Amino acid sequence: MKHNRANLTTEKRNRKSRNIDSLPTLEIVNVINSQDMLVVPAVRKERRTIAAAVDMITQRLRNGGRLFYVVQALAAGLVFWMPRNVRQPMV
Repeated sequence: MKHNRANLTTEKRNRKSRNIDSLPTLEIVNVINSQDMLVVPAVRKERRTIAAAVDMITQRLRNGGRLFYVVQALAAGLVFWMPRNVRQPMV
């Protein structure tokens, strides 16, 4: 299944932080904080989709699946995974 990611806002450059590396420290914090303020309404809008995804992931974990959590942060890709011996039975 192919997805067109061109319209995803998470995949676009944020013009508000374009020159963040040249700003004074307080301005960097202000830029980050202003973007953080957008998270709550975005999560509220997608809460049903998020809940459905959590339910689907939970079921797959119960059936022996694994969870791979991949994050792109500060231009460095980080990958976290949960090995089988760390998982606990879901109640």
